[in-house]
Formats: sequence, structure tokens, C-alpha cells
Amino acid sequence: PVKNIGDSAFIHNQNIKEIILPNTIVTIEDFAFAYSTLEYLTLPDSVKTIGEYAFMDCNNLFGFKISKNVETISRGAFEGADHIQLSVDSNNQYFKYEENVLYSKDGTVLYWYNDCDSLRSSFVIPKTVKIIEEDAFVYCKWLKKLTISGSVIEIKASAFSFSSPQRPNEVIFEITEGWECTPSPELGDKDTIRLSSNELTMAGDTTLFNYSRYTWNRKEVV
Repeated sequence: PVKNIGDSAFIHNQNIKEIILPNTIVTIEDFAFAYSTLEYLTLPDSVKTIGEYAFMDCNNLFGFKISKNVETISRGAFEGADHIQLSVDSNNQYFKYEENVLYSKDGTVLYWYNDCDSLRSSFVIPKTVKIIEEDAFVYCKWLKKLTISGSVIEIKASAFSFSSPQRPNEVIFEITEGWECTPSPELGDKDTIRLSSNELTMAGDTTLFNYSRYTWNRKEVV
């Protein structure tokens, strides 16, 4: 039986509309359906893992339900899928989807902000969130103002990326002290940077994008 949809199996496929997966599929690998014309796909309960950028830029994909046994959704899985309407099986123990945002079940991790609502220009990160994952806020075009609540203690590298125009263009940090930025390995031998409170108070959005390829961690200020 087929257990995996392989890496890039249907990438750039412009002929598919619907795929029916058998209930033996466990893993959908990286870029499996990226840039394709896929419109409908039902995940069987056997699926446990959705790989990186698996449905990237699937602009025709609409309703999509994360089945009850999915336990891993990798970075950028739905990046650029502008029209997708996600939902999560109520019996899934790992994820939830509320107001167009994908969270861990306990609400401590924000995985993906779906910027599909042109009427929502501002967003306050809930106070349950501690970690903002990689690629969480990429390709935002409607979001203008973002408030990062005081509960957030880590922002993963590439959680934000440049868009044209830059979105969000106003970022408010509820806590501006104690932030340190550690460079990603691909940036080479660079030191950890300790940000001043003033940098985040006066130009939070600019600072965030300047260090978007760094992992941010907030230390308790004594």
C-alpha cells in the first residue's frame, strides 16, 4: 500500500483538480503539491505528517480539513495558498484553527497567520502564545498593524519576510526589554545581538524585518 506522497510528487502539476488518498497514507512530504492546480483533497485519518511547503501556492485549493491524527505540520505548508479555508478535526490533539490562525492545541505556538481577510488590517497575538513559528507571517498583504503580546518569548527565524509593500508596517511590542537575536547558520559567523528597548519602541516593524533571519528570544530583565 502507498504510505507516502513523495517529495515534490505533484509539484507544478497543472492538470489536477482532485486527488483521493487511500487510508494508508502517513506522510505528505515536502513540496508534494506545491504550485499545482489542486482544488480538492481530503486527508484520511492515517495522515500524521505534512511536510514543508507541501501545499505552497495552491491558489485553487479551498476547503481543507486537517484530520484527527496529524501531529506535524512543517514550515510553510500552506504558504501562499490565498484562498484556502482551513479547519481542524475536533479530535485532533495537536492543532486548532481559530479566526484564520493555526495554533497548537494549547494555544502556546502560532504556526500560521492566514492573511485571507481583506477586512482585517490589525491583529493582536493572543496572550497564550509563547512561540511564533517559522514562516508564520509570510506573504501578508492586508495585515497592517500587529501587536506582539507580552506572553511571546520566542520568534523563530523567517517568521516574517519582506513583501511589497512591507506588511505589517506597524509592529507594537508589549514588552520591549530583554530581546536577543541569534543569527541563522546560513548568515555565517555573526554574534548574538541584544536589542535596545528604544529600537522596538520607536521602530518595531523596521527592526523586526532587519533581523527577520534571526531567531528572537526574550530574556527576563532583572
